[in-house]
Amino acid sequence: MAKESNTAIELTISPASLEDVEAIVQIDAEVTGEKKTDFWYGRYVQQKEDSSVTLLVGRNQGQVIGFVLGSIKAWEFGSYPCGWVEAITVSPHHRKGLVASRLFDAAVANFHNSGITTIRTMVHIDAHELISFFRMQGMMAGPYIELEMQTD
Repeated sequence: MAKESNTAIELTISPASLEDVEAIVQIDAEVTGEKKTDFWYGRYVQQKEDSSVTLLVGRNQGQVIGFVLGSIKAWEFGSYPCGWVEAITVSPHHRKGLVASRLFDAAVANFHNSGITTIRTMVHIDAHELISFFRMQGMMAGPYIELEMQTD
């Protein structure tokens, strides 16, 4: 994720609609190189059925230019309920105007309105720009360490 300029652009943030999902799929595919249509439609359905899931889109001049996905979870080895920012993506053509920061703030406000006071995310250790972005939002290392292994 490239650094954003300090000049805000016009942005409207709202819950994703069914019509927005294809734009989410396209933006995600442009950024990750992988089209995950079933995943994004599934997350859309989840947010409609489960108030703990948040899928917000940011629009500029009516066009979806970014999104944030989050959920409230409390399953990690005694962890209390907290808000997880699972994905935040802005179209490479619109990475200015504090779009990602404003989407992040909207997700945090959503969590706060649900009584959540702790926000978490997980990023790859080599994702330096993404780590910098989250640090600029006020996040820092948390009390848990991720461990993993391969099954083969």
